[in-house]
Amino acid sequence: MPIRQLPTTLHNGEQETQTITVLPSQTHSDAAAALDYAQAHCLMIHIEMDPGDWWMTPDEATSLWDALEPGESYTVHAMRTEAEHDAAEDERQERRELEAERKREAREARRAEQAREDARAAVAREGALSEALATLVLRMRECEAGAARMTCDEAEAVAAVVRIVGPEFEAVRFLERHAAGKHIECRHREDAASAAR
Repeated sequence: MPIRQLPTTLHNGEQETQTITVLPSQTHSDAAAALDYAQAHCLMIHIEMDPGDWWMTPDEATSLWDALEPGESYTVHAMRTEAEHDAAEDERQERRELEAERKREAREARRAEQAREDARAAVAREGALSEALATLVLRMRECEAGAARMTCDEAEAVAAVVRIVGPEFEAVRFLERHAAGKHIECRHREDAASAAR
């Protein structure tokens, strides 16, 4: 009978040889022997059958065997007492909780790092804005308040501020309108036109 026997330590400290595996080539009598052994020793059975594997009582395993279609079978991979089963399940649950805790800590670490990056970006943005505004003041020193005329450099300085304080598409739109000569008279163009005349 293709049943492997291995010693196992029971909770009372005594050792007993227990059936561990029924080979895939098992016959009904092989499975019956494994199930009878599990029933006699009050053991839980680890069953593998496509598409998964389960722990079950001998009665559940017997019901499953009886419900198999012709040509189907399952493999008994291991047996253990209910106390061993409960201890193993507790250990598995503890591992799941530890893994969940590790994932939670990793998420919190990522959030903290993102917050630090956001803070650094805000500081950089504030510095860039200060620099852009200073450049704008310098570039527009000759431009009268409210005037619709500015140089290309002045327009680019305005766009630099818009990029930082407003949506990027507004800066792009501003530059496109400036390049097309709309709403802003470019003294560079005027000068070029005068020189051509």
